[in-house]
Amino acid sequence: MRVDVRKKLGKQFFFFLILIVVLFNSNSFCNPYNMLVQDFEWQNTNIDSFSKNLFYATFVDSLRNEFIRQSRDKKRELNLIDREHLALILKEHKIKIDNELRFDEQEAIYIGRFISARYVLIGKIVSNQSQYLISAKIINAETTKIESYGWVDCNSLSVNMLSDKARELATAIVKNLHNCSTTFI
Repeated sequence: MRVDVRKKLGKQFFFFLILIVVLFNSNSFCNPYNMLVQDFEWQNTNIDSFSKNLFYATFVDSLRNEFIRQSRDKKRELNLIDREHLALILKEHKIKIDNELRFDEQEAIYIGRFISARYVLIGKIVSNQSQYLISAKIINAETTKIESYGWVDCNSLSVNMLSDKARELATAIVKNLHNCSTTFI
């Protein structure tokens, strides 16, 4: 009885190909994590919208860059869903929002789940006379567990100070996220 070598190799190749496809389609290899980054809440601050928008844009860019820098060896990708992308998604699904795309924590988690975000980032800037506290936390949208947090304080909300503090906060948050033992398993 003669065995056709081509058929035997064909079956082995077919199973090998299926194994490769299954492995590389799993979440741990190719699918990026989505993170919803909503607007920061500004409490007791008299600051113009230009400065608020500058802080938000600088923070989002710094967060993206810092994540890439610190996770290069882990080969993880992160898609940041900022307020412009969120507005487009909500508009596409015909969801009307009254306010300026800022939600409380529970609403943000709900919206994060709705748009398939794994994480939701919530931030706040609070003024106490001449001191300002800028804080943010990353919440797992599935488990509602706080995965990372960070805060910085400053004595001025000048444009330069806001940009510097946005970068500093992004670095702290990403560092804490990578130090968390339950993240990115």
